[in-house]
Amino acid sequence: MPKGARTRASLLLAAALLGLAACGGEDSSGGEGGDGDRDAVTAAITQAAKSTNPADCTRLQTQRFLDQSETEEGAAAVRSCREDAEDGADNPKSIAVAKVEVDDRRATARAAFRGGDIDGQALNLSLVKQGGQWKLDHIDSFAKFDRRRFLRAARRAFARPPDALPPVVAACVVRRLGRLSDAALKRLTVEPSREGVIALVTPCLPQEPDQGGDEGDPAAARTPERARRRSA
Repeated sequence: MPKGARTRASLLLAAALLGLAACGGEDSSGGEGGDGDRDAVTAAITQAAKSTNPADCTRLQTQRFLDQSETEEGAAAVRSCREDAEDGADNPKSIAVAKVEVDDRRATARAAFRGGDIDGQALNLSLVKQGGQWKLDHIDSFAKFDRRRFLRAARRAFARPPDALPPVVAACVVRRLGRLSDAALKRLTVEPSREGVIALVTPCLPQEPDQGGDEGDPAAARTPERARRRSA
């Protein structure tokens, strides 16, 4: 299954943070940090939102954040982020940052989005300060979840070049997403896993012709590994 297809099908909301288009934010009072730290947290989120620089994948985001928001982990997650960094097609039109709270070298904030693949959603984020730089560290939860906009954004994303899914496959994936509860859709974003993505998308993908002589066996067609064992 192509990496691009997995990335689009993996959903979106977490991955969309890698290329947010920001127009500034609103910083609320609160927390134990000074105004300077709260302003720096807001700036880190908005800078990550504006950036199309692959270097910002690690300058403005921790490895933990990359592992959460990509379908890969470790060095592969960094590579995936850098490959996608310059693509701003799914960027929101605006982002508002609020409820910033700072406690020493950790912070939390809420980011609300308008436009793009994350339109109408608001996320609770955690940040950490590393080497004097505030970085996105984790998507903690949804502060606001708009199911209709979420599914509409999925349809648009699956149709967008260069990683567009075939129309029949895209429609199938959206149908499968539509059968999930709100809690399950949120979980795909906040607690993503390669296995979960593959389980969601694979039933919608065309099956390769069986090479093991089992053309008449639908079960074998559904289980390529079984067919390979038979033909060995």
